[in-house]
Amino acid sequence: MREIKFRARHSETGEWFYYIHPYPAGWPAHSADYYSPLAFWDLIQKAILLPSTLGLFAGNDSYGGHIFEGDIVQIFPDYDISIGVVKWDEEYAGFVAYNPKRDDLVQLDTVERILGNIYDNPDLLEEK
Repeated sequence: MREIKFRARHSETGEWFYYIHPYPAGWPAHSADYYSPLAFWDLIQKAILLPSTLGLFAGNDSYGGHIFEGDIVQIFPDYDISIGVVKWDEEYAGFVAYNPKRDDLVQLDTVERILGNIYDNPDLLEEK
């Protein structure tokens, strides 16, 4: 079974909080890294976590890093775009790396590594 993970940013501290499903049996309502489904969604409903920063786990980069919606990623050199923002694409029915400046996208299997995200590092979208 595929693990379902989400992340969202705390409204005051800016810290990232994570949710995992299925939540490991015997874990407390939250561990150092993850919150149980009920605890996580309770924080979203109370606006302690910002719903606008909620992102679904999309896969791993070539180094094993966890890619989430909203991440800014570097693409392997053989493609037309060098960076992109991870987003869900209805036409492809999957996650893609989209470059808004070039209005182009590639599949996530072309991602080399995570550079940052649109919340912490929006300036990374400025291609060099």
